[in-house]
Amino acid sequence: MLASLLSCDRLDELTAGTPQLDRSPRSCSCAGYLTLLPKVYSVANGRIILYGSDSFTSQAPLYDRTPVLVGACAEYGFAICTETDKDLMPPIRDLGLSDQRKEKTYRNLVIGGLQGFDVHLNDFLKDIHENSNLAALLNTMPHPDLTINIDDNLGKITYSSDGKKHHVTNPQLLWDCYCRTAKRPADTAKCPIHRCSWQKDLTDKFNNSFVMIGYKGMKFLWKNLRVLWPPSIDSLLMLSDLEADGFFNEEYESVLDLGSGTGFLGITAALRNPYAGRVVLSDWLLTPMLFGLVNWRLNSKEKDYLEVHVKAG
Repeated sequence: MLASLLSCDRLDELTAGTPQLDRSPRSCSCAGYLTLLPKVYSVANGRIILYGSDSFTSQAPLYDRTPVLVGACAEYGFAICTETDKDLMPPIRDLGLSDQRKEKTYRNLVIGGLQGFDVHLNDFLKDIHENSNLAALLNTMPHPDLTINIDDNLGKITYSSDGKKHHVTNPQLLWDCYCRTAKRPADTAKCPIHRCSWQKDLTDKFNNSFVMIGYKGMKFLWKNLRVLWPPSIDSLLMLSDLEADGFFNEEYESVLDLGSGTGFLGITAALRNPYAGRVVLSDWLLTPMLFGLVNWRLNSKEKDYLEVHVKAG
């Protein structure tokens, strides 16, 4: 595991000697993104083409800094992160790379990926922590098409959409479908998911839409992306174990969530411990960093003095 993190205090070192920005268009396959900024991209052969900060300067003078757009338009911000993350996944999962080689490859890909959108890593990390940018990000978020509520005792999960509900009792997974696993034959009549009367719509929204997950009065936004995983039943069980071990009554000043994903574990643990004043959400990928901060914003009224930071690494 790499010990170093791409935090703001290391940016001067990491970005020293980086090449000039590439002004050529960056291809982006995130269909459905960028619908709020039609003047700064075009579609060619079904693919979205981004033209960088020059286009924003000339066609959207309201925004004088590209990083602000990460907050000004949620879909653009998520497009930047998901496209950069696609290049990060292979080296992260390559067990044959040494830690030194992996760190160098990783930081070059992060810096280069963001530069493909004319966004500087230093500005990106600083701007996504700004409360005004997070507020703007939430205001432009697409409305979740599916809500998943988890009972406090984990005895039931309820999926809700457009006035329809489906209940799964004693769930083993957040998406408790085992129809197509190798160990069990396809039997939709017994599958907790596919016996739902509106299972096609439910499956489509779970796989393709923004989803709001509720647990013990908290809510976490998630989207089924290759670079982002939802809170799992294991995460919920871990919280139960922490509570049983007295974690929420101990005087811990800070919480570190490694591989934070949506930020579910770190945010929940920090909110439920009255002594915690700081939480750090750390993930290799940029998309979880952005979701983590969004999810903190969604729950920040519960403990508005808590400091929440994200780090890449």
